[in-house]
Amino acid sequence: DEKLLHTLSELVRTGFTDILVVDDGSGAAFEAVFEKVKAIPQCTLLRHGVNRGKGAAMKTAFAYILNQSAWTGCAVVTADADGQHSVSDVCAVGRAARAAGVRLVLGVRDLGLPSVPARSKVGNRLSSWAFHSLYGVRLEDTQTGLRGVPWELLPWCGEIKGERFEYEMNMLIRAAQEHRALEEVTI
Repeated sequence: DEKLLHTLSELVRTGFTDILVVDDGSGAAFEAVFEKVKAIPQCTLLRHGVNRGKGAAMKTAFAYILNQSAWTGCAVVTADADGQHSVSDVCAVGRAARAAGVRLVLGVRDLGLPSVPARSKVGNRLSSWAFHSLYGVRLEDTQTGLRGVPWELLPWCGEIKGERFEYEMNMLIRAAQEHRALEEVTI
């Protein structure tokens, strides 16, 4: 919705020149929003004709970026389109991803803030506890959609199973199983 357009304008104002947006089959009701996205010179819009899921959208983006010579060597930041991530948080995760080498960077939310619903706090705490119990890796926020992916990890990300919301958890599981380093950045 309009939150996406606001986030894009803030990213452009901050200096971002290469922004990739994936429309995962949003449908005719959102066509006006995506027409505005297409009009932003710094944005490239990729589209799925039908909803294929968040994981599929991320894989589409990663494959596109890998095939653009101008983007070779870049770090990629994934952010949800609902306006929950500030541009300063996107920048912090992006800086960390550029410096991370081959570590996946997670933007970790402060779930102790009073504005965070109790259900979200409890759900994330349980998820983090279960992840540590099962995979031996402590993560503060297993459910964050704000992630930094160094160039070297893009092919790896394209191989991860999952087409919908499970994709992001599968990414963490595979990283833990392969003993890949993860970095958490407080946002």
